[in-house]
Amino acid sequence: MAERMGAVCVMVRDNDGAILMQHRDNNPGILYPDHWSLLSGAVESSETPEQAMARELLEEAGYIARAMTLLFTSPQTVGGTTIERHIFLVDYDSSQTIICNEGREIRFVTPVEILRLKVFGDHIGFIQRARSKLNHNRLSI
Repeated sequence: MAERMGAVCVMVRDNDGAILMQHRDNNPGILYPDHWSLLSGAVESSETPEQAMARELLEEAGYIARAMTLLFTSPQTVGGTTIERHIFLVDYDSSQTIICNEGREIRFVTPVEILRLKVFGDHIGFIQRARSKLNHNRLSI
């Protein structure tokens, strides 16, 4: 029987349509070192995906989401393990300061700029799928 686990990715979007991205450490012991990624992490056994998203956002950016929308779930099987990736959207309320608690840098990146960056795995695909789902020009890349 295949093992199942959960993961979350969160797209924090500002009023101009830029997406909060994290520049990952250049450590060869991590997945996709020196790449840009959405804020993400594993769902712990005692958590719901919503709780994991809120925890990851707080841990990585010092940000407390006031509201979130689950956009879609994207399953992926790796080595016999199925990972259910839950992709969330949070609109940045601009009342809280974003802090880089993990990685080299964290900042809002415009859709055009995203295309010039080395991006983690299929995170560009997540952004494109979110745009399609929302039918919203602010997420177009």
